[in-house]
Amino acid sequence: MELSYFEQLRRESQATIEEYKRKSQLFTTKRTLSFLALLVTVAVAYDMNSPWPLLAGILIFAYFFYLIRGHSRLHDDLNYEINREAVINDYISRFTGDWKKFEDKGEDFLDRNLTQDIDLNILGDTSIFQFLNIARTLEGRRLLASRLVPYPINTHELKLRQEETDFFNNRVEESIKLQAISRQIPFKHSVQTLLDYLKDRQHDPGSFINKLIFILPVTALILLGAGLMNLIPMEASIVIFIIQLGIALVSLGKNAVHITPLYKLNKELITYCQLLYTMKSMLPEKRGRLDPSEIDEALKPISSLGKLCAMAEVRHNFILLFALNALFLWDFHVVRMFIGWQKQYGHKLEKWLNIWYEAEAAISLSVIGHIRPDAIMPELLADNPSIPHIEADKLSHL
Repeated sequence: MELSYFEQLRRESQATIEEYKRKSQLFTTKRTLSFLALLVTVAVAYDMNSPWPLLAGILIFAYFFYLIRGHSRLHDDLNYEINREAVINDYISRFTGDWKKFEDKGEDFLDRNLTQDIDLNILGDTSIFQFLNIARTLEGRRLLASRLVPYPINTHELKLRQEETDFFNNRVEESIKLQAISRQIPFKHSVQTLLDYLKDRQHDPGSFINKLIFILPVTALILLGAGLMNLIPMEASIVIFIIQLGIALVSLGKNAVHITPLYKLNKELITYCQLLYTMKSMLPEKRGRLDPSEIDEALKPISSLGKLCAMAEVRHNFILLFALNALFLWDFHVVRMFIGWQKQYGHKLEKWLNIWYEAEAAISLSVIGHIRPDAIMPELLADNPSIPHIEADKLSHL
């Protein structure tokens, strides 16, 4: 693609951003007015003791909630478009020479024993890595660095990499979309702590505990209902709630062993799901190691793990932590569900995440094809299956 193509994409993206900002201001105005209207209707309903203002208040509240949801979706769309513009700007920088200012130079992968990494500008300042890399994850960056280092590989492996790179090479806007989504992932992000935990999983809670965490909360809620109806003293349910809180506090450290690996992964796992879902819609068939059937298999389990992470993050709010444990033994239920997830899917998570790491490396290598219309993919000759073999003729300078 030519520079003018990316400049046109940038103008379109900037126009979209301005439109989203205008809509966001409109949402803010509508939310403010509807909230004020809600307060007025509640006050009138209280003052007049009439059901009609109350009904109007309920309708306004429903509209207010609708505005909140719509504003949230618009905010997500705005963030995506801002990230998309940043990706397009990176492509333009590769034309103008500003790519030399990219912060990620791959210096953390330099090997003192491989001086050619610097001599050939493979890694480090003004390097091929700095020019090509679009990866955000630590594993994606490491994979790209390993593929740029000139170690000999067999023909089959090289063909797999060619298939992946060629696939993204012909899909510029789809590649930009994936890069924009991936910018929600923190730079050098890794789930290694979670993977290490899954490989060395702790023993399951006993069957007695798994039964108790259902029996106690149900008993407490039944006693609470009976107390509210003045059938029994309220103190009976309060005692059960105190016992539940005591059990949770005593087991706080033990449960933390299972729950801690889930911290701060909720948004990242949602992003991985978005990336895999987008890739699935792009992939008509298997290309290299990118298999749509594996992506389809991964989507639901990773999504459910993201929800578990959101439940685990409740621990950061001490009020909710104490309240939910007193009411439902929250920590025990999170541990039970997480262990159930591990048993069913834990051994597959690393393979599923590798799908995106492979895509990051392949998209990075396809950047040359995106900005150089004359770039070609060498065709490997089939005369030797173990050693890659190509023949070049009619060569010219770059």
